[in-house]
Amino acid sequence: MHSLLHLLLACTGTDKDAVDTGGEAALEVNLADTMVVSAGAEAGGWVGSSLAGGIDLLGDGATHLAMGAPGAGEVHLIASTASSLAGATTLSGDQIGSSLSLVTGATPGLLIGAVANETVHLLLTPITAGSLDATTSVATFTSTAGEGFGGALASGVLTGGSDNDTIIGARDGSAVYIFDTAVGTVDTTSAVATVLGTDDRTGSSLVVLDDINGDGMADLLSGAPGATHDGATTGAIHVFFGPLTGTYAVGDADITLWGEADDDAAGTSLTSLGDLDGDGLSDMLIGAPGHPPDTHAEGVLFLIHGQNSYPDSVLPYVATARIHGEDDWDTFAAIGTTVASAGDVDGDGTGDLVATAPATEGSMLARIYVLSGALEGNVYLTTSENIMATIQSDSPLDGAGQALLNLPETGGTPRLYIGAPHSSQVDEDAGAVFKVRALEL
Repeated sequence: MHSLLHLLLACTGTDKDAVDTGGEAALEVNLADTMVVSAGAEAGGWVGSSLAGGIDLLGDGATHLAMGAPGAGEVHLIASTASSLAGATTLSGDQIGSSLSLVTGATPGLLIGAVANETVHLLLTPITAGSLDATTSVATFTSTAGEGFGGALASGVLTGGSDNDTIIGARDGSAVYIFDTAVGTVDTTSAVATVLGTDDRTGSSLVVLDDINGDGMADLLSGAPGATHDGATTGAIHVFFGPLTGTYAVGDADITLWGEADDDAAGTSLTSLGDLDGDGLSDMLIGAPGHPPDTHAEGVLFLIHGQNSYPDSVLPYVATARIHGEDDWDTFAAIGTTVASAGDVDGDGTGDLVATAPATEGSMLARIYVLSGALEGNVYLTTSENIMATIQSDSPLDGAGQALLNLPETGGTPRLYIGAPHSSQVDEDAGAVFKVRALEL
C-alpha cells in the first residue's frame, strides 16, 4: 500500500486541501501559498538568515523558534505555534544572527553568531529580551579578523566531559575551535581542541553525531569544500572520533571522504539524520553543490549510513544514495547548498530529507526538495517519482532555503521552516520565514 503524502499549507490560518501524491508525482508548492511566520520590517534586515529551535528557550513551558536577522542585528524568539512576530522576545546586538545553533542537555541554551564581528555568544535558558554583548552573554567567543569565525556552529559532548562543548567553525581561516565550559570573554587560544586546515575552508559546515562508528562516543564532522584530492579541488568531509583534545591537522582525521571531481565543493553542507536504518549508528547527508564541473552544476547529495568502520574514500563509494539535482539552469541552480532532516513526512517509519537548490542570478527561483530517506543507489531528481515534494521560492533571488529547520508539532507531525533572508514582502531584503506543515494520513 502506498503512503499518502499530504502537505497542509497554512494560509492565513486556513489549511488548503490535502494532495495525494500516490508515490508517483511530486507535489509542487509555491512559498507564496504558505504561512509567513515572520516578515522582516526593516530593509536589509535579512530575517531568516538562520534558524534554530525545538526546546523551551524562554522558560514559559513552550517550544520556541529562533530566527536570525543579522542585517538588523536581531534574533527573534517566538513560540513554535505562533503565526507572526507579535509578542516576540527580541535580542539585539551588532550584526548578530548570521548563525544559530541550539544547545541541548542538562544546561540548554542558544549559540548566536555574528560572523561580521568574528563573535559568538552563548546564552542559557531562560533567555530574556535585551541587548546582547559580552556583559549579558554567559560566554562570548572571539577571534581575529578575517577568519569567518562563527559561520558554522554546533554543540555536543566532544572533549570527554559531561557538559556540552561549543564548536565554532572559522571557514575563511580554515579552522574549527572546540571550547568546554566557558564563562566571560574567551578567545581561540582557550580552545580545548582545534582542527586546522590549509586554505580549504575547513569549518564551513559542522555536525556532532551521537556515534558514527559504534564506540559510544560523539564524533565531529567538518566540511571543507575547498579541500584538494589528487590535484583536484573536490572538497571533503573530515571525521574525528571523540573525545578530542589538543591540536589536529585535517590529515589527522579518522576518516576523510572526498568529493568526486574538481569544483564539487563537497562539504558545503552537512546534517545529521539520526538513525534512519535502525542499526544504532548515526546517518548523515552531505551536499556537493558544485557537481558536475563540466556543465552548469546541478549539484549532488550523498546519503551515508553509519558504519563501524570506513576507509578514506571518495563519497560515491560509501554513500547509500547519490542524489543528482535537476539540470535546468533557466529556473534554479545547484542542489546541496543547504540540507536538513525533514522528519518522517510520509509515515513509512524512516526519516526524510530536505535540501535547497538556490537561485543565484536573473529570474531564477530557488527550490526546496523534500525527499525520501529510503532512497538508494543513483537517484535523479529529473524523475518526479523520486521527489516527494518541491517548494518553490516566492520571488527571484529571495534566498529561500538558505536556512531550513524541521521543528515537529505536538504529536510529532513534521513542520518545516524555510528562511528567505532576501524576501522583499515588506521592504527590500527585509527577509521572511515561511512555515509548511506536513501530515501523514
